[in-house]
Amino acid sequence: MPKGIEARLTLAVLAYAALQVVLRLLIGPALELDEAEAFYQSRHLALGYGPQPPLYFWLQWGLFRVLGEGLLALALLKEAILAGTVLGLFAMLRREAGAWPAAVAALSLSLLPQVVWEGQRALTHTMLALFMAVVATGLFGRALASGRWRDHLVLGLTLGLGALSKFNFVLWPLALLAAASLLPEWRGRLRPLRLGGAAAVAAVVVAPVAFWIARNPELATASVAKLDFARMDGVRARVEATRDLLMASLTLVALAVLVLGGFALARRGPGARLAPLARLIGAAAGLSLALLWLGLLASGATEIAVRWLLPVAWGLVPVAVLGIWPRLGDGARRGLGWTVAAIWLVVVPLLPYASLVDPGYRGADFGPLVERLQELTADEGRLLVEDQWVAGNLAFLAPDLAPRLIRPGDRAEPGAVVIREQGADGGVDPAPVGRDAGIVAIGHGGREVRVEITVEGP
Repeated sequence: MPKGIEARLTLAVLAYAALQVVLRLLIGPALELDEAEAFYQSRHLALGYGPQPPLYFWLQWGLFRVLGEGLLALALLKEAILAGTVLGLFAMLRREAGAWPAAVAALSLSLLPQVVWEGQRALTHTMLALFMAVVATGLFGRALASGRWRDHLVLGLTLGLGALSKFNFVLWPLALLAAASLLPEWRGRLRPLRLGGAAAVAAVVVAPVAFWIARNPELATASVAKLDFARMDGVRARVEATRDLLMASLTLVALAVLVLGGFALARRGPGARLAPLARLIGAAAGLSLALLWLGLLASGATEIAVRWLLPVAWGLVPVAVLGIWPRLGDGARRGLGWTVAAIWLVVVPLLPYASLVDPGYRGADFGPLVERLQELTADEGRLLVEDQWVAGNLAFLAPDLAPRLIRPGDRAEPGAVVIREQGADGGVDPAPVGRDAGIVAIGHGGREVRVEITVEGP
């Protein structure tokens, strides 16, 4: 095994994160979709901001207080979460698997395109939920191993925060508990009273946000339509949901199957039984998909996005690496290690292309829109924007305009300037009389978004 791999991996991951921060500072001038959301929402603290849970916005707000409301704080949080996920997974697996296989297993997250590509290009809440899932897994194993109240209560705190990172995170602790109940090496370590204490702590953490959701159901459920409920009835809906979940799962792990399958077939050595923690993670990943499937069948939802699987199915790939590791010779092990590391490097020059060319959101030209709005001299609190990407970018590029994102049921007061995408139905009740103030195109990549500007009349 290479010496000093712990230090080398840590330095490599931190250097990679620093490089991505620098590149993000050089690429602009606009914000990606999720960046715009994070910038707009994180300028103030609140129990709720809409359909997304608040933990990411809270963390971003904290960094804004330290570094200022700018691109550095946005980029630093994203890269810190990514680096923490890789290094946290390595630290957790190293105890049982050893440093070298644990390092390759942690770096094998590059075989998940939703991590290595979408996670660095756009995703925010999903990547935070992945990080919280890794942390929760390590704490779950430690709590069961030690049996101490303190470890169970820390676990409960982590689970509560995880639920506030992305709501589908809650499937992961349920799957961990189910997996521990099924695996003999873990079943005897379950202590119901202490686990109940952990659940109580988690409930206390989530309670204020749950209260906000109960008070603001329309805002909190604004994105539920993505699940496409009741698009079809009965058996057809269940078949469609099953097909979509199967296709999303295959899409998530397709690259990993090709790469790891190739190494496994190229060198067939004697197998070995997985260590207890790896078995727990693998079983929980499978059970979480089963729980998600049952939820789809029960709810009638027929749509599933690949990224939604990441916080619950992430463990399939690193566990697969540890599973084939004993079958590989030294050369194949080095080859696998270089392969999973190289993928992280390959995407570095490609991310700027995605940022500026396709889809090119970070290269969007908001100049004409800002100029037109400044001509209209919108007063603070009088500029209403329906699109979150537009609102976030206006707040970032022209904070003096003080854009306000329209919420369901809002009414445009007389004199307000309203911006909505051309042809959109509109989520704001207009004033009785208004006048059109023009249509402005926002170009990004080879596309453009056309927005209508209306000045509401008395």
